[in-house]
Amino acid sequence: MTTPERRPGAVVLVHGAWHGAWAWELLAPLLSGHVEAVELPGHGFDGTPAAGCTAEAYAARTVEALERAHAATGEPALLIGHSLGGMTVAAACEARPELVRAAVYLCAYLPRNGESAYGLAQLDPGSALTPEACVLHRETGLLELLPERVRDTLYPDVAPAIVDAAIARLCQEPLAPMGAPAALTAGRHGTVPRVYVRCARDRIITPELQDAMVAASPCRVVALAAGHSPLLAAPAELAALLASL
Repeated sequence: MTTPERRPGAVVLVHGAWHGAWAWELLAPLLSGHVEAVELPGHGFDGTPAAGCTAEAYAARTVEALERAHAATGEPALLIGHSLGGMTVAAACEARPELVRAAVYLCAYLPRNGESAYGLAQLDPGSALTPEACVLHRETGLLELLPERVRDTLYPDVAPAIVDAAIARLCQEPLAPMGAPAALTAGRHGTVPRVYVRCARDRIITPELQDAMVAASPCRVVALAAGHSPLLAAPAELAALLASL
């Protein structure tokens, strides 16, 4: 008797700060099954005013994508968050753990209950994401990256033409979601299997912080010899890694 071939499942992708769903445009076509890149409120082509965006809105938008993925496939999805997207992934797992087959943190913040992205970033003194790399617009509460500071920090191993296109699409990021503490429980978020993709050359969330977060929240670890943006620098390698999960 032959074993029935497993139908391709679902993959939901959550971008990080300053980016949009466009950040996954090189990776998404390489993934099989139902693939959706979430456009978080206030990012990319979403028209929500960024100044009013919240962590709760990010999580709600992601849950909507998980619900569509489940409706399309009848299966829970592989939920992948990059960078700040790890906070959103954790919140979505808390909200609807039954819709998530596994949560993948791609050089992302991996919070415990009560931790925020801002708080975790303070534990990373080696990060190149310093106040000098940003402009805070106090009247709107939005944080803008200085384009001249991101080439060697966000995109050190990305092809120059891809970097140029990415910089042209970066948006301003609201501070509120960065400072929002995660509200996570063992009975919901804690039931979802976790995988951490450790990027050894990351200058934004350094390997030291990645290792510390994994030590505090043990999970399976897989490694990439990449900087902070493997979704743009090494999409084929990343796709193969994700296909193995």
